[in-house]
Amino acid sequence: MELPQNLSNKENVELFKQNGDLKLRNKIIEGNLRLVPYIVNKFIDKLEFCCIDYEDLYSLGYIGLVRSVDSFDVSK
Repeated sequence: MELPQNLSNKENVELFKQNGDLKLRNKIIEGNLRLVPYIVNKFIDKLEFCCIDYEDLYSLGYIGLVRSVDSFDVSK
């Protein structure tokens, strides 16, 4: 699966400032999808003896990304 290119910090901030539109929300999520595999792969060595499946980690990461986009407040 080919993931879309990451958004720059400036693009993220501008999209968050225009919040309220579902298309913008989806663009922010799609623009940050590469973050989840990066973080999971970064900690995979530490999870070697854990009983959590890698696919579950990816799923939880994507759910966390969506929830964080929904609750993010640019003013803070």
